Amino acid sequence: EDSCNVKSLKENTNPDGSPICEAGCYKCLLSYYNQPEHDKIDRKNELVLTLLCELANAKVTIEKVSQKKSESLALSPLQVALKEILDSQNFPLPDSWNETINGIQIDALYQDMQVAIILTDTSNNQQLTELENYGYIPIVLPEAQSKWHELLEENRELIVGESE
Repeated sequence: EDSCNVKSLKENTNPDGSPICEAGCYKCLLSYYNQPEHDKIDRKNELVLTLLCELANAKVTIEKVSQKKSESLALSPLQVALKEILDSQNFPLPDSWNETINGIQIDALYQDMQVAIILTDTSNNQQLTELENYGYIPIVLPEAQSKWHELLEENRELIVGESE
């Protein structure tokens, strides 16, 4: 049962039974700071009272956002495009996005498979060799997305693992 409803609200009155205030008073609603709105303030307005009661009766629900969901909120446009292609080609999603390995930006990382996907061809051969020295297999996808389907398919076994 709601603890607040408009019909159950009681008027505060003076000892003689008269209302303590009309539309508002300086004890409750009126202040120096809201003087320009004094003509609009009416504590007896049924729509406002209904809204205030609804707010007073509201229940707050806290939803825990999963890490994968929160990571997907911060994806770059290229990462979003990659995610869509991975979904459309039935690839598993990466374990993480936006990782840095020894100063090298990794856009998508398959930790178990040790595959690091880099979405721009700005990385140099030295960085790729360094990733390989750390045990990662770098897959560089060019900024032009037209080749992504083909390159991902060529590397399916590296990303997914041995086929059964």
